[in-house]
Amino acid sequence: MDPWYRIATPRKEVREGRSFNPDEFAIALEQVVAATAPEDYRDPAKFFARTCFTRALREHAGMVLRRLAGRTENTAPVLALITQFGGGKTHTLTALYHLVKHGGAPADQQGIQPLLDSAGLERVPAAAVAVFVGNSWDPSPGAETPWIDLARQLAGDAGVAALGPEARDRAPGTTNLARLLTLAGPPSSCATRCSTSSAATATGPTPSATSWATWSAP
Repeated sequence: MDPWYRIATPRKEVREGRSFNPDEFAIALEQVVAATAPEDYRDPAKFFARTCFTRALREHAGMVLRRLAGRTENTAPVLALITQFGGGKTHTLTALYHLVKHGGAPADQQGIQPLLDSAGLERVPAAAVAVFVGNSWDPSPGAETPWIDLARQLAGDAGVAALGPEARDRAPGTTNLARLLTLAGPPSSCATRCSTSSAATATGPTPSATSWATWSAP
């Protein structure tokens, strides 16, 4: 019988006897967006090379990509990912971010072509993308509210103006949102990561809520 390490080759860090940094195994989506995350997460090629496309990841990514391609059958404009800690929510959002942000570039990377084939698509649709990570977000000049932050990411200063001055005090309505999405250009997407503050429920730890919204301008 062959030794196990010839059947399943250990990672380079293990083979070289290097110590592990636990922080490298927890993705922070805001760091990926800011390009401050470890290279294995911020570089799409390295990220997808180490990503196992499970059935759930293929299904979620396929729905988002089909929606961005203008297909509405068997898709949803909003996906809510609810799992326990470590269930893969942020990994899914990071995969979607790299796919959408880099347009067709990831198509040649590991695992992407089978994903496109299963989704019935020839290429990765390009789209405007905005990211909001609720548990790491703080108001700042130019991003006084979540809506203003998302609008600026999607369409710059013109996107913020489209929401109107009321967006500094309250969430915008559908009319102003339609203006924003028109400026952003169809389609647009938003990745949100919001962790619940409750420590536990009667059945155990409270799941954190993660969603991906795909919008099309009218």
